[in-house]
Order: sequence, then structure tokens, then C-alpha cells
Amino acid sequence: MVFRTSTFSFFLMIFAISIDSSSTVAQDAPPTTSRAAELLVDVQWLSENNDSEKVRLISLGQTAEQYRRGHIPNAVFVDWKTQISDPGRKDLFNLPPKENFEKLLSSLGVTPEMTVVISDNRSNRISTRLFWTMKVYGHTNIKILDGGLQAWLRSERKLTKAIISVVPTAYKVAVDSKDGVAENLVDTPTVQNSISKDVVLLDGRPTPQYTGAEPGVAFHTNKPHKRVGHIKSAINVPWKENFTKDGKFKSVEALRALYAKAGVTSDQQIVTYCNEGLHAAPAWFVLKELLGFPHVKVYDDSMGVWANRFDTPMEQTEALLD
Repeated sequence: MVFRTSTFSFFLMIFAISIDSSSTVAQDAPPTTSRAAELLVDVQWLSENNDSEKVRLISLGQTAEQYRRGHIPNAVFVDWKTQISDPGRKDLFNLPPKENFEKLLSSLGVTPEMTVVISDNRSNRISTRLFWTMKVYGHTNIKILDGGLQAWLRSERKLTKAIISVVPTAYKVAVDSKDGVAENLVDTPTVQNSISKDVVLLDGRPTPQYTGAEPGVAFHTNKPHKRVGHIKSAINVPWKENFTKDGKFKSVEALRALYAKAGVTSDQQIVTYCNEGLHAAPAWFVLKELLGFPHVKVYDDSMGVWANRFDTPMEQTEALLD
């Protein structure tokens, strides 16, 4: 078939517009798979289920004072800086000991059968970290309020100063925590052995830290790491790339395209990391929970350990993503 130049240009323009438009929708629309629908809830779902005795809403991201000034009704407060990481490793953001985890959930009145909904005011990233922690310790009924506190406020729903009274429980991890650790967590020797193998090391830090243009920093101290750059052979998908501008997860289609562009596929062994473990969680959640990739783990020590040793290979390269 032969097209006149003007006719061909017209169809090319229409095709380009449709591609650009569909890309915008894919970026801004919520995830659409059944897996995402099960794990992510919106403010309407929360409004309809938040009064249930079978649901416990956990508020992350606020300070205690901010929480007292106003929070989502029925939310219980958790200090994300101190209560969901290992207090014995204050320079990092490591998995809390099992006993600490059990004590926290007991104080919140959680039972192993209860549905826990996690909300934060920091673009879902702290929620994904607590989700990962709960998954390691075998809690199965977990959801994230997509968009967190800001989504609640944008829907013009009110906050409350009322602090609910919870009856403490004797929460016990339902499974052998060693199984959860083995399935979701790797240590430094494992990562060292992964470099020469067919394992994707996924750096979730901002691109300047990945390339070495800027140093990574310790979480609690804000002290720069001794070395700059990234783990040898690692690729970079900054954690913010998983979210829209309003702090919600991008659509499943957009997320799949994001990681496909980075060369990440479902048949690979994948290890996510960042500076201290906190920002490795969004990629883990997206790949393993939303996209269903079977082999995804978090390197919890991350650059907080790796970049402060001198026997761990690092490099400085250009960014993978534009």
C-alpha cells in the first residue's frame, strides 16, 4: 500500500499521540492486577472496613506529636525510626529481632489472623518496609493504604485526635522465622558470592549516589559512607520511580515496563539494596508482591556495610535510566 506523504504524516501523528496518551494513563492509573487489588487498598475500602475488629490500621511516618494533632481514625501509632528496625544496629535500618517484632504487634493488639493495613505519609516507602518485615515473620494478611495519609486528606476525609484503646495480645510469630529470612533476606557474604553469578543487584538509591557523584549516607547519623559508587555490576532503579507524583504506586503495566527497561525479568534472581535497607523495600514489594517475581530478596545491610568496608568491590558508572 502506498500512502501520500501528508496522509502518512497524519496517521503517524495520531499514532504518536495515542502512544503518549496511553503512557500517561499507565503511569497515573492504580495497579490493576488481582494481586495488586488484594494488597493495595484505597480510602473508600479503608472507610468501609476500618471499624472492624479484624482490621488494625498502623500509622507510620508521623512523629508522636503529629499523630496526636491528627491521624486517620482508628490508626495506632508506630514510631518508624525506632520501632520497626533493630535497636542494636542504630547506624542501619536492619530487620528487628523476632522478640521485638512480637512485642510491638502485641502492644498494638494484633493477632496472627488479623488484617493489618499500613499507612504512611512518605510516599508508601515506609509501608513497604514494614510489609517486608511482616512478611519475613510470616504474617499473611497485610495491606497498604495506597497513597497513605495524603490520599486520605485529598479525599477530604477528616483526621481525628482520638486515640483508640487496644487490648494487648500475646502475638507470636506463626512460622519459623528462619524460613522467612531465607526467603526474603540476604547478607554480605551472599552478595559477595552473587557478583560473579547471574544475579541482578538492584540499587534503589538516587542516581547521583549510584554513580558516585554524591556519597551515600548512614540513616540515623547522616554520615557519608567511606566509599562512593555502587556494588560492582549493580543496576539502578531509584525507589521514587515506583511511584506517581502523588505518592501512589504506578500501574502494574508502568511498573513492569520500568523494570523491563532496566533488564529485570521474572526468571532472574534479584537482590535489592540501598543505603541502609529501608529504600530497598519498594523495589522488593513491587517485584515480588505486585508483579509476582518469585526470586526477590533484600540485602538489609546494604551500603551501610558494603561501602564502609574495603574488601567489597564497588564501581562508579553512568546511570542506566535517563
